[in-house]
Amino acid sequence: ATSFAFSESTANGSNSRQRCIDCAIVGGGPAGLATAIAISVSSPSSSISVFERDEFQPKGASIQISKYGWESIDALDDDDKSLTTKLEETAVLVTSVDMKSWKENDEVIVGRHARLKIFFTRRLSQLKSKAITFLASRVITRVHLWHDVRVVLCEHA
Repeated sequence: ATSFAFSESTANGSNSRQRCIDCAIVGGGPAGLATAIAISVSSPSSSISVFERDEFQPKGASIQISKYGWESIDALDDDDKSLTTKLEETAVLVTSVDMKSWKENDEVIVGRHARLKIFFTRRLSQLKSKAITFLASRVITRVHLWHDVRVVLCEHA
């Protein structure tokens, strides 16, 4: 095993000190923290440092944890399933899904053929949006705030 040496200092750059670690993880998002948990479980004597630029300040959007994500979380979890339970408690139930196009149609409509084309294009787009909304409402049942997932994983590590 190889240990890495790094220097850490305070915000103003003073009091620099050097320490050795076995594993450095850059990024304290859900993937980085899950990696730290997995390494600490498989190699309890290893020293692990997670480097995060924002010092775990709340940020991010809502995310959906996929079926495979839950399987990975189950693999990291203890026998008491405390990690899964805490993540489920932070979930926000989705009661409806509304999807809107990000693209505005600023076309100049000239002539009957152009108006028909625009009409059918818009109608097809509306039908497509309704179909996607219907399917998404059946698949997306709960979401998590990205920061809440980080907090739960950090507490579990």
